[in-house]
Amino acid sequence: MFHTLNKYKERQSLLARLIDKEVITRTGVRGEEITERGVIVNHRKGVRQTIEAATIVIAAGSRPETTLLGLLKDKVGLLILAGGCLELLNIMSAMVGGYNAGLQV
Repeated sequence: MFHTLNKYKERQSLLARLIDKEVITRTGVRGEEITERGVIVNHRKGVRQTIEAATIVIAAGSRPETTLLGLLKDKVGLLILAGGCLELLNIMSAMVGGYNAGLQV
């Protein structure tokens, strides 16, 4: 419970700072092209939009990618999951998970 609550507080703090700095954020869009004016994105419903900006930060992926897990689970003798492959973690937790996985080999 503490771990989840702590991640929630960290996220809320970051979002508050982004709002305070008037950072434009978009979720559910796919970046298509970076131009001299900014970035062209495509919304889920197919609507293209140009977001004018001098600086663009792409923070993609807030869900673990588990496709490879599904492909490998019945094909290998030992499959150790480490880092953020099942849930998103901060870097320290991911490093500890990788270290612990290495100890199992």
